[in-house]
Amino acid sequence: MRTQDSNQSASNPLAVLEAFALACAVTLALVLFFQVIAESENPRGTWLKEGGVIEDAQALLFLLAAVGFVMAMRASQSLKDGPRWRYIPILAWAALMFVAFGEEVSWGQRILGLETPTSGIFAENVQNEINFHNLPMLNRAKGIILNDFILVVGVLLPLVALLPPVRWMVRVFAFPVSPVVYLPVFLGAYLVHSYQIYSFEDFGYMPREYSELLLALGFALFAWRGVSVRDSLFRAT
Repeated sequence: MRTQDSNQSASNPLAVLEAFALACAVTLALVLFFQVIAESENPRGTWLKEGGVIEDAQALLFLLAAVGFVMAMRASQSLKDGPRWRYIPILAWAALMFVAFGEEVSWGQRILGLETPTSGIFAENVQNEINFHNLPMLNRAKGIILNDFILVVGVLLPLVALLPPVRWMVRVFAFPVSPVVYLPVFLGAYLVHSYQIYSFEDFGYMPREYSELLLALGFALFAWRGVSVRDSLFRAT
């Protein structure tokens, strides 16, 4: 009975519309809030500094997303009824979210007060921290890679998954796809990030931090929908 109620709530047009409107409102509110910070006298102060409020929020949301994917996987009846290889996609999402969390906190460096090694690969880290995304070989390309990732995973895939053949493949292979109701959050992340990449103005890293927070929020919502509505991660709704 619980599963039937969950399925009905997931396909209820009014519930979908309400969730979509909420996602739009949250995204707009965050973007406006970011704009206020950007126009303040010290935009890179408490909020946007390394290890500041925005970055800590990103890390927490990525961790919540990782936990959410694991919990959704454990609750999934579809996965339990199928072959074990169908666990791979959702485990990959959980692992990716945990890696994102680890990278945001430099794998506990700030928490534990660790010093950056003076030799080895981390000695060349652009921010002098223990993480991989700020190594010279990744630092130059990470903006374009992240931008394309947001566009494909958060915007295009949810729309393409509405097509019957793709929807069938999503269910057969148990590939988690974000519901279209959260598309505004990912679209906001993409537009803010694109603005930094393709604008000729020097924003530093401010828009990128806004974008990453929206991205982390989108994934947290995505993952925990799978917890609240069982097997909804494998349906494009």
